[in-house]
Amino acid sequence: MLASIQQREDNADGLVHLLADSARFAGKPYAIMNGGTVASVSAFTSPSLGAWRKQHMVTSRMLLVIVGNVERDRVAKLVASTLGQLPHGDYHWTPPSAVIGSAGPAVLVDKRLPTNYLLGYYVGPPASSSDATALRIATAVIAGQLFTEVRSKRNLTYDVDAPFEERAITSGGLYVTTVFPDSTLRIMKHEQEYLKRVVVDQAQLRVIEMQFITEFFLRNETNAEQANQLARAQVYRGDYRFADRFEEEIRAVTPTAVQYVAQKYMRGFVWAYVGDTTRVSRELLETF
Repeated sequence: MLASIQQREDNADGLVHLLADSARFAGKPYAIMNGGTVASVSAFTSPSLGAWRKQHMVTSRMLLVIVGNVERDRVAKLVASTLGQLPHGDYHWTPPSAVIGSAGPAVLVDKRLPTNYLLGYYVGPPASSSDATALRIATAVIAGQLFTEVRSKRNLTYDVDAPFEERAITSGGLYVTTVFPDSTLRIMKHEQEYLKRVVVDQAQLRVIEMQFITEFFLRNETNAEQANQLARAQVYRGDYRFADRFEEEIRAVTPTAVQYVAQKYMRGFVWAYVGDTTRVSRELLETF
């Protein structure tokens, strides 16, 4: 585990993702590194792990989702004789707060690399909000615009994206790897502001929605992904039945809804940058 933690900085792309998420959610649960830190892992002892197991290995912290050709009665018997023997505990999960604060300082890591890595995140709505689906579509719209303007027309990158993070509190961002960070950032800023000013074309929106729906059904050809979708719906939205409403919710997104969520949530970015820090303007990053 320590070796894995110490190797985080060996991959610049992985490092910029780790830094961006941690910086944007500083002080919030999402800022916590899943794999731990050198300090936290080094502090593990047998007694502390035993205490952790006693507190956390309880059924009130568990969600069991089963998808497959198996009868419910058989599953119930198997669970009763295995996981059901664990203590229940008194844990009650609640989603973290989604306070949209002002943009914090960018995190810049100076590394002399063949290219530079930039990723900025903003906080979106809770997954239970109707805005979440519209924001998912809005990030896809701007991702397509960036691919056209940054990669295809100007050849400033081989990889540009507008990621959407689906958790109990959603988030979105802007990502690029480029040797010309300031020039690329200006284009990204322009495309983001354009999405806020201009209502997206209905025909373009329908194409994007159909892509989402097609990908959704392709992914759900596997039992594992069906279980994943059911679990996410239960934990993030409080009811596993929402997993069946994906297509309906995607089709309900309107052009004005896309513009609305862009205006409301695409602000307050916190950026992470890994590369030649002399080539990027901190002031430009802070305009997002």
